[in-house]
Amino acid sequence: MSFWKKLFGKSQLFTKSIEPFVPFETRVEDVISNTRYIHRPLLYVLQHRLLPDLLSLDEDGWAYFFLAGTSTQGLNDLVNMAAAICESSGLWPQGITNLENFPIYIQKTMSQVSVFLVEDDDWDIRVISMPKPIATSEAYWIALCIPHQRSEDSGRYYTLESSVAKGAVAFCEWTKAGEHINYGIGPLMTVNDFASRIKVMLRV
Repeated sequence: MSFWKKLFGKSQLFTKSIEPFVPFETRVEDVISNTRYIHRPLLYVLQHRLLPDLLSLDEDGWAYFFLAGTSTQGLNDLVNMAAAICESSGLWPQGITNLENFPIYIQKTMSQVSVFLVEDDDWDIRVISMPKPIATSEAYWIALCIPHQRSEDSGRYYTLESSVAKGAVAFCEWTKAGEHINYGIGPLMTVNDFASRIKVMLRV
């Protein structure tokens, strides 16, 4: 099996043929579903901890980190920040980012991450495409939204996450208070459909 397939896999959920990229990924036993899956702490921290906190960035920071494109300097800085959080919080062992294969793992992961802009009259919307999910709660796409008339805590953060139901996804939002809201389970939508759904939610 190629390195690429080992890292990202062929299917979207709990693929048995995928092997974790040790030591940056681990295989975990889910006692509730009695299923083994690969846990990727770097993506978890990036999607569920770091990116939501960046909604408070000023315009210069927003433009730097969420510049449209793939493997931008802003994205590379973000993933290195996520790696530092993984190491400092105990999700990774100390010293793991000094390993020789760490840059390889980062490069392969971030080559699947890109940012593009969604045009809207009232909101600045940046959709981030993530590596193909291989476990529940990993996101296909993330949307960070800031109104053109900025105010404190005015941002919105949405995700389209893989679900425990095979082939299904969950449309979710992280609130300013850190609450995770699941708006429902459905079939995988295109990124354009995801962007359209975001526009609707911003006007609810």
